[in-house]
Amino acid sequence: MSSLKPMTEPEKDEHGSRIITVRFIKSLCEQQGFFDTPRLNKRLFLHFQGFVDIRNLDEYTNLRALWLENNWIRKIEGLNALVNLRCLYLQNNQLEKLENLDSLTELVNFNVSYNRISKIEGLERLVSLEDLHISHNKITSSESLYGLADVPSLMTLDISSNELEDNVHVLPVLESLPNLACLYVKEIEWIRGIENYRKILIVKLKNLNYLNERPISERERLNSETWWASQSSKSLEELWSRKIEDVTVEVAEEEKGEENDHEQSSDSEVKFEKLPISELSIEELEQLLVTHFFNFEKVHSILSSKFKCSPESIRLKWSAYELEIRGNSPVSL
Repeated sequence: MSSLKPMTEPEKDEHGSRIITVRFIKSLCEQQGFFDTPRLNKRLFLHFQGFVDIRNLDEYTNLRALWLENNWIRKIEGLNALVNLRCLYLQNNQLEKLENLDSLTELVNFNVSYNRISKIEGLERLVSLEDLHISHNKITSSESLYGLADVPSLMTLDISSNELEDNVHVLPVLESLPNLACLYVKEIEWIRGIENYRKILIVKLKNLNYLNERPISERERLNSETWWASQSSKSLEELWSRKIEDVTVEVAEEEKGEENDHEQSSDSEVKFEKLPISELSIEELEQLLVTHFFNFEKVHSILSSKFKCSPESIRLKWSAYELEIRGNSPVSL
């Protein structure tokens, strides 16, 4: 192991701003029990440090997940060497633009929530992207969503709490995402004010399974399609712009519908034999753990419908993998 004296605080530049230095990263890796040799590390935690920019990561070419949230980062940069990166967490920073992402072709999960981004752009090369979280930003025009059409691989999208002023282009953009299965549009006032907005989205987005954290049951989809058929005399534009007088009524109806769906789904569940946890690939497990910040209880809730497992058995499987990696790889060269 390195004899480098541990650093408890990041170094600062001539302006007094905290910066990412090679020395600090290596010290941090040592404190966290990671490898001294940069290319051996798959994860790097640089969150809650007050950094103002991204730099000195070129040696960490095998990173799979990078945590940079809750800093003061103003620009996406310094990531060109991270060609194996699968998860990038940049939420709660000062970003104003999506840029410099072309080399991240393996990126699967991208979180830039709670920033100052006004337009979705620069995602053309992210051919593996499945999860995009861009809630609580400064997107005000539906035209600013056009960039979503460049990532047809998207399966999960969160655009909640953006102050969108119009809905003209929202449906066409969402329909351009053939794999979209999970959509969050919470706290967008004009959407919650549209009568039957949930039914419209369910009908138009054929592969949607979750809408605002509520699962879409087969019964709800059938009811939505039946309702849609009854509206044949009305245009989509008319339905999509029809307002309700009291949003709280719509919310109450959704909650009631959720209770009914839950009761009815218990009668219609198809029973099947769950797989042993040994059948779960380590790649899939790593992706879930990274995505959910190593919350084993949350990952268990996701896997338990398919695998025979418990939070402890998942933890043991991951621990065995990490021990194997550490046993087969030198800590330093």
